[in-house]
Amino acid sequence: MKILVQLGLLVLSSLTSFKVIWAQSYTFTAVPGIGRPSGLNNAGQIVGYSVGGEQTHGFLYSDGVVVSITAPGSRNTFAYGIDNAGQIVGAANGQATGTYGFVYVSNNFTPISVPGSRNTVARSINDNGQIVGTAIDGEGRQAGFFYTADTFETLSVPGSSSTSPYGINNINQIVGTFTNGDGHQSGFFYDTRNFTSINAPNATDTFAYGLNNLGQVVGSFIDDDGTHGFVYTDGIIVTVDDPDVPSSIGTSLFDINDSGEIVGYSTNAFLAIPTETSSLVIYPQTRLYLPTRHGGTAIFRLARVSAQSSWRFHDLERQGQ
Repeated sequence: MKILVQLGLLVLSSLTSFKVIWAQSYTFTAVPGIGRPSGLNNAGQIVGYSVGGEQTHGFLYSDGVVVSITAPGSRNTFAYGIDNAGQIVGAANGQATGTYGFVYVSNNFTPISVPGSRNTVARSINDNGQIVGTAIDGEGRQAGFFYTADTFETLSVPGSSSTSPYGINNINQIVGTFTNGDGHQSGFFYDTRNFTSINAPNATDTFAYGLNNLGQVVGSFIDDDGTHGFVYTDGIIVTVDDPDVPSSIGTSLFDINDSGEIVGYSTNAFLAIPTETSSLVIYPQTRLYLPTRHGGTAIFRLARVSAQSSWRFHDLERQGQ
């Protein structure tokens, strides 16, 4: 069991609007024997896929028990997302079938394929049964899709060369990654037909992988030091790294549930569980690195005294949750 003892990067998206950001400290607990995790629900069930070997198999981890998931006739099966009812989505491939998405419920697979595509991957499902994922058309172009009531809708960030949705919540907010004009990856947050880019400062690439029903987003970014996990809330990015793993090896966060629990991967799969909090009043800066005290990350409150005043930094003050 490992405890996060340092907060990394705080990014302020707006210098004029008042925001309140709650950042927790986390206990990192290894989840052995499950491979690469991808999805997490409110019951703590985890889905993902095996790492290594000639074939890839999906898995469901629940109450300490790992159940293998293999689509009939497939060579490789990937489980990517799970809703609160236990419905699982993913993708499978075989020599004759190509790659197709699926919904897996009670040992039954229902295939999902975007019409006219040669590859379909289902990435996430919400409690309404709505699904997001990616598809590649006959000319090799990749776009995202939103699937509901047997209808597919294309999701594509304007100006991007490819779009990959990874997560959807119950109010149809969607997160994912797109390839921008310089060929690098940026995250996105999609809400009511508006796309908002997610980019960590000084990062070459940013990936948004999952979100909960509170709109908190998790993912990873790459900078000169390596790969870092992050939590994005209301326009602010805070790094959350496995404290025992150097950034050259890297930490990636893949999903977050409504309790703020996070599933991720560094040298192994882990659950990052919120623990104690402390508070800090900050007057906005463009960038801040902050070590935490007493093993806790910080609660951030952003404010401004007056339009003429300068931005100021206040001391750490301990508070209960």
